[in-house]
This record gives sequence, C-alpha cells and structure tokens, in this order.
Amino acid sequence: MNPSSNIRFYERAHIDTDRWDSFIKNSPQYRLYALSSWLDHLSPGWGALINSDHSVVMPLTIKRKYGITYLAQPRFTQQLGLYSNAPLLPVVTAAFLNYAQQLFPFAEIFLNVSTGSATPGLRNYILPLGPAYADIRAQYSHSLINNSLKPAAKNQLVYDTHTDIRMAVETYRRLYQQRMGVATAAFCKLEALAVDLEKKGACFTRRVTTAGGTLAAVSLFFIDGQRIYNLCSATPPVGRRTHANYHLYDTLIREFAGSDLILDFEGSNIPGIAAFYKKFGAVPEPYYFAKWNHLKWPYKIFKK
Repeated sequence: MNPSSNIRFYERAHIDTDRWDSFIKNSPQYRLYALSSWLDHLSPGWGALINSDHSVVMPLTIKRKYGITYLAQPRFTQQLGLYSNAPLLPVVTAAFLNYAQQLFPFAEIFLNVSTGSATPGLRNYILPLGPAYADIRAQYSHSLINNSLKPAAKNQLVYDTHTDIRMAVETYRRLYQQRMGVATAAFCKLEALAVDLEKKGACFTRRVTTAGGTLAAVSLFFIDGQRIYNLCSATPPVGRRTHANYHLYDTLIREFAGSDLILDFEGSNIPGIAAFYKKFGAVPEPYYFAKWNHLKWPYKIFKK
C-alpha cells in the first residue's frame, strides 16, 4: 500500500487541540514548538498532515502571498517536522514530505527528522542540567572561566529572577531587530505567546543588572517538563563590557543544576554563537532544512 494514501490534510479548525497536544507531548520527537498554543500565536492558520490511525502528524506552517499558498518557518520557531508514537520509518517520512509537496508548491522549513530531501548540518546546542553545578562547571572551558566569569565576578553584577516579559522582548527587539530583519509584528506575536505561557508557568525571564541597577543582560526562556528553551537573549553595550551575559547563563545553570532538565541553547551554525555555547560544555544536536520550489514561471524566479 502507498503510505501517502493514508495521509489527510486538516485545517486548523478541524484539529482537536487536546488530542493534538497530548500526542505531541508523548511523541519521542517532542518539542514545545509543535504545541497548538505555540502554533496558534506564531503561525495563525496552520494546518497538519495526519495519517489514518493518528500515529504520525506533521504541522504545516502555512503562509499566503501573491495568491500563492506555501510553507515557511515561523519566526522564533527553531524546528518542527514529523511527530510519531513510535520510531519513524524513512518511507513514512518520505510519504509525508511528498504529500506536503503535492499541496504546497514552495517550502522552506526546518525539520526534526533526517530525510533524503533534507539538508543536514544545522546545529542546536544543549546542556544537560542533571549533574550538580560543580560537575557542570568542571566542563566549562578555561577561557570562559578565566576571561569571562572571573572578570564578571569583579563587576558586582546582580542576577534577578523577577520576570518582565514585555521588557525582555522589547529589549531584544530594540537591540537586534534591524540586524535580524524581522517585522515588528513578529515580536508582538512572540510577546503575546510569552505572556500567555507565563500564566501557565511555561515562560520566564532572567536578567542581570549592574550594581547601580542598569540593565546589562536579559534572556527570555520557555520551560516544560524536559527543557529550558533559550529563545532570545539581549546584551546592551554595558553588558558586553562587564561580561553580563556569561554571568547570566552561569547563574541560570547554577539555579537549575540537578533538575534533570536540558538547557536548550537554541544553537547556531554561526561560528561565534556556537563557540559561546560550547564554552559552557554544550553539545551539538542536529536538525535539518528542507526546501522545494515547484512554482510556475514567473513566480518561481521570486523564490529561488
């Protein structure tokens, strides 16, 4: 039997939220990016491919432009892909991606599953927080300890657990929006998501200030029963001078050490950012990029 014959497309309105979220949370591929609340905020109008026995699902982050319906990765959503109740067979993964290509002529998406049509090499960085803080710190690089944490300790920095979602998102937007080329609307969606999940205990911030109370670093984190997701981090000039961002992550690690959570740095292939995370002993965790372009001329030339 053709595996694709058992796959159906569902619009968001026809997806049972409770059943969807329960399935995603119990999937071996689980990440909070695929939960309905995340998708509803950051990719309104999403849909999904689901097979007949509901053993495999694939959220589809749908966009529309110039009369074209296509798939694009939502901002602040590192990866999606396929989620299952058992290990995935390559033939099933291929069937889902082939079906998606039949529905959407263009896609640029990041996947949690390796396929023949996906490009490997994207790296997330993770740090298990199960060990005691002293054991985790023992894996720090010498340059982190000597060139960043020791100087930071001399600057009398203050680690603050007070949560201010809006301040964290606005600081991140103000410092990096132009460089990132991200529309203001995307930051508004992120803030709304964070405020919503904060009420459920699934989002928090940590910040570092100077002894005089000046903001030196702030990070926005999401949290579930498995991971702390480092979604965005902002470091003003004073923070770079005082090594405040290093102090923030080191103190966060101290705070959650022994918790059995994983600190998901949401890593990067950018060498400088990857090097920053590796200093803390973080290890790479791959994910994948998939793209197809079956648009007809002249639309095809706009999406190369």
